[in-house]
Amino acid sequence: MPDVVNAPQMRIMLDLQSAMNHKVDANWIQAAYPYLRAVVVEAAEAIEHHGWKWWKKQTLDLPQLQMEIVDIWPTA
Repeated sequence: MPDVVNAPQMRIMLDLQSAMNHKVDANWIQAAYPYLRAVVVEAAEAIEHHGWKWWKKQTLDLPQLQMEIVDIWPTA
């Protein structure tokens, strides 16, 4: 089981994401991009890598699943 992210690590992750978003668009917060739509799409991709079909043997692709979860991380 992976370690739980603590509060200082969470703050660092949020600060880094905010800095990256600022590089893409300095007014990213005011732009009100459709983040919720992006979250839904990335979550669907994550589910595909986890395996959801109970009628079919599927293998968990944890590195890809983790990458999709990171892609959901849009705001600070």
